[in-house]
Amino acid sequence: MPIDLVITYKDGSQEMIYLPLAIMRGQKGDEAGMPSRIFSDTWPWTNLSKTIVLTKPFSSIKSVEIDPSKRLADLQQENNKVEF
Repeated sequence: MPIDLVITYKDGSQEMIYLPLAIMRGQKGDEAGMPSRIFSDTWPWTNLSKTIVLTKPFSSIKSVEIDPSKRLADLQQENNKVEF
């Protein structure tokens, strides 16, 4: 599945990074009520991990959350968000 990843910073700002699969065509547009998307390079579905590079330091991150819109078929949504 493609992933929406929201990074919330301690200053209250947010970034949404969109991780599309390599087999996808086209790009997902912005979503009402969510931060504008930053598009990363494609992610082959066979890879177990994906590295992204942020422009702000790790110490400025408050939380990281996947699927903030709660649309994925996910039985364990409690592990979608990590607070630092």
